Amino acid sequence: MATWPSSLDAQERTRRLIDLFLVSVLLDAGAGTKWQYKSKESGKMYRRSEGLAVASLEMFKTGLFSSNPEQPYQVDSDALRKLTPEKMARGLQVTEDNPIDGLEGRTHLLVRLSDALQNQEIFGPDHRPGNMLDYLISHPSTTASSVPVIPLPTLWDTLMNGLSTIWPATRTQIDGVPIGDAWPCSSMPSHPNQPWESIVPFHKLTQWLTYSLMVPMQKLANIHFVGTELMTGLPEYRNGGLLVDTGLLTLKEADAIRGLEQYQMNATRQGQPKMEVVPLFTADDDVIVEWRALTVGFLDELLVEVNMLLGLKGDNKLSLAQMLEAGTWKVSLPHLSIFTLHIVLTLSPGWS
Repeated sequence: MATWPSSLDAQERTRRLIDLFLVSVLLDAGAGTKWQYKSKESGKMYRRSEGLAVASLEMFKTGLFSSNPEQPYQVDSDALRKLTPEKMARGLQVTEDNPIDGLEGRTHLLVRLSDALQNQEIFGPDHRPGNMLDYLISHPSTTASSVPVIPLPTLWDTLMNGLSTIWPATRTQIDGVPIGDAWPCSSMPSHPNQPWESIVPFHKLTQWLTYSLMVPMQKLANIHFVGTELMTGLPEYRNGGLLVDTGLLTLKEADAIRGLEQYQMNATRQGQPKMEVVPLFTADDDVIVEWRALTVGFLDELLVEVNMLLGLKGDNKLSLAQMLEAGTWKVSLPHLSIFTLHIVLTLSPGWS
């Protein structure tokens, strides 16, 4: 931002950061254990999410996601449509010796984003993610006093509806429409005429985007969001892994045996890992859906406990986002017991 001209107003600065954040979040799926990224600017080596963050920033700054050669610091539909796995491989420094998981999947996700950005009502005539700022400010639900006040559900609906076409058609569907990160679970009640009642909605990426995109709008465009307490924790492997690593959640014996059998079958396939023996389940397995649902529930409980144990009250209390960033993602083993002492929650059938 320091390199941008001082004449650039706060709204355009916000649009550019929304552009960057959206692409960066969508790129940040598991990179695997072998991939690393060397920053072109600092020369430092990064891995996993940190590597993807630095890589997406540096690709953004080179104009890879912009179709305007005079303005590299933007993301637009025309540039995303022209992305190929080869271009992304160069940007991510992928080689045979430096492989990354899911290169084609990441590329196809950004190409599908180019189609979603054709929604001119939300993303404007130049089809940029950042134009959602203007859409939100002018939305009928937005009120303006000293600052624009936007209900959190308005931002949520904008992302859910505006990005609905980027999700794979192979995922859960309702009436033929893919709904993204939402999964049927046999533990849930179901009705023959309302089959969607058994679907557990997570929408992790959309929630992550919501948390992320609020930041530049709050800090640069001086927007106030109401209803942020409606957000949940993110049901992903770091938060959920904490609950398993500490023994707060354990698989029931039958599911543990089934998972190990599936691991052994997978290990016979060429190129699959054979070292660390762990129960293996597909993303749509009830065990995984239940684990992620329990993660969401326990994070709410943990927030109450952490604030209580730290003696934080009123405006001084940690928000859920602060606990996620500073606590559950980074907490070390010697301190875990204080987070898990007083938690009681009804558990799903696959877990004890």
